[in-house]
Amino acid sequence: MAANPNHFRRHNEYAQNRYSQSSRSGKSSPESADKIGSKFHNPYTFIPFSDKPSRFEPTLYTADEVEKERHSGVLDIEIKTLRPLLTSQAEPRRKGEDPPKNSVALKIGRDVIVPATAIRGALRNLMTILTSGSLANTNPNSWFCRGRDVNLGNGTGKYDTPCTLFLAKVERAGNTFQDGVIRIGKCMLLANGKSPAEKTKWELKPAGRSPNPRTKRAFYAVDPDQYPITVPAELWADYIARNINGKNTELRTNDLVWVEPKFLNIGKIVDANQIASLQWARWGKRGIKLDNVLPDTSYLPNSCQKDGKVDFVTNLFGQASDSGDKNVPCFAGRIRPENLVFRDTVPKLWKQCPLAAMASPHPGCFSFYFKAGKQELRGFKVYRSAQDGDSPWEYKTQPIFNNNGSPTLWEKSKQTHSADLLPSEQTGRLRIAFHALTSDELALLCHACSLKYWRLGGGKPLGLGLCQPTLKSVTILEDDGSFRKAEPEDFPLGENLSELVGKQAKIWEATQKPVSKMRYPRAAKKNSDSKQRGGHVWFGTFSAPKKNNSAFNEVQSVYVTERFRNSNKLSSSQIKGQHLPEFDQNDPEADVLYGYDVDLNPKKEGHTLYYDDFKPFKTENQLPADTRHAHPNDSQNRESRMANKEKRKEY
Repeated sequence: MAANPNHFRRHNEYAQNRYSQSSRSGKSSPESADKIGSKFHNPYTFIPFSDKPSRFEPTLYTADEVEKERHSGVLDIEIKTLRPLLTSQAEPRRKGEDPPKNSVALKIGRDVIVPATAIRGALRNLMTILTSGSLANTNPNSWFCRGRDVNLGNGTGKYDTPCTLFLAKVERAGNTFQDGVIRIGKCMLLANGKSPAEKTKWELKPAGRSPNPRTKRAFYAVDPDQYPITVPAELWADYIARNINGKNTELRTNDLVWVEPKFLNIGKIVDANQIASLQWARWGKRGIKLDNVLPDTSYLPNSCQKDGKVDFVTNLFGQASDSGDKNVPCFAGRIRPENLVFRDTVPKLWKQCPLAAMASPHPGCFSFYFKAGKQELRGFKVYRSAQDGDSPWEYKTQPIFNNNGSPTLWEKSKQTHSADLLPSEQTGRLRIAFHALTSDELALLCHACSLKYWRLGGGKPLGLGLCQPTLKSVTILEDDGSFRKAEPEDFPLGENLSELVGKQAKIWEATQKPVSKMRYPRAAKKNSDSKQRGGHVWFGTFSAPKKNNSAFNEVQSVYVTERFRNSNKLSSSQIKGQHLPEFDQNDPEADVLYGYDVDLNPKKEGHTLYYDDFKPFKTENQLPADTRHAHPNDSQNRESRMANKEKRKEY
């Protein structure tokens, strides 16, 4: 058979093209991401951890009966809204019922209220940042997972995989607070299209679509030699945390689940101590546990530290044990805020404002939560503020998109809701009672209440809740029952706190300065039958992890065509991938990202995608409304959550 000359011509052209692409890139460093254009600011940034939190014996509420130099009294504070404020009334609803489409403002008569519990939480978080204290509201079972890093193999022990496959059925589902029971059974792998020929009753292990058509299917059968195993709640909690943004967020009775053994050479599992994790797929998720990425274990919540001590701020606000552990001290708080009251502001409310949907934190977002190239958390997460005149909280500014790339109507989307907003330039009054505080403790409280900015209420990722506190007066209760007025300057911070609090306060105030174009990252890309538009496109293009494991938290470069390189006079055909920039307190506008809502149309050459331009998305780029989509949406959404709820009812 004669050789086809066109085949060799195409092969030579491809080889020459690949050579020219590699040579034009050369050894020059990738270009800066600013060549992409369309800059914006992320809704959040981080304040670095500072000193290791100090630990103290808890101070009891009656401490002033022994130490007479302690102070009790009341702070009177005026709060002015600089951006709209979201404070919603809690609506009772049955388990599994959706939240209301419209949230009503919390009010008493003609007054809009921010409840004391919300003030307490906001003030405590702020004071924790100022003192670089222990994390208060952190799940100790949190995991950071990106991609699939657990290969259970095929039961042959090759490539550092377990020598035995363990597939189990859930006989009683566990959760974060309750143990569960599984039964490991027989496991069989068969090629697609084949079924077990034996008389044994086999069950097919459900799995998602595989990119490899040769991937084998797994079957489960009861093994009479295996007994049920009680799996502790910790392993169920780990599964939930690792899959919080996945499709199978929790396990149910009768589900089939893969079991990762603690050691590769284990041939049989008879006890929960031999189990490392529960996995939905053979290529599972392990990730990194929160404990292992904090700069010090003293940053863990006090309930996780069994020394009977607490950090500086917890000593002020008190603590209750949710587990009954006697090593976790329980004591009353000595700082007690009242409700924040905005008098006669109900008529001024903006009624039923359509709000943008807020994205939940994603545990796989290494390039934003970790320092570039390091296995270190950045610090305390804080939300930014938008410039006056910009409204990132409005649905029209950050809508939800359908598979055509066009915004979904707010009324028709089941993921949206509206809320009453208290507008800017409204003034409210807040009183905070304090009891048995030392001079340092009172100085810290006064300092926190004298900062330039506070953040209150809901919708902070959308820029809501920026407020300005003004400490109007300090009233001290004397031993004889009389009251005297004092000035905040009468209670200066001690040497141990002054430098730390001053440094952290400057960074906090800098992070709250309004910035231009504060948005969730998003971009658009055309697939074979849809126009994907959202944050996943931006991260998958501009902040995708490197495929090799040479270093932790490195991101891939973006490749551009020769035309783009020449027209923009670039020295390289690569543009740097983007981490969240480090915050600069001297230039709060400097931490910009690039590529907001650009329309991407890459061309694939070999295994590499090349981009010819990064133009902003335009309405005419939307696909026709009647475009058919061959592949259903497998990601977690309202429909999948409701389906899971219905399945749970069956058990």
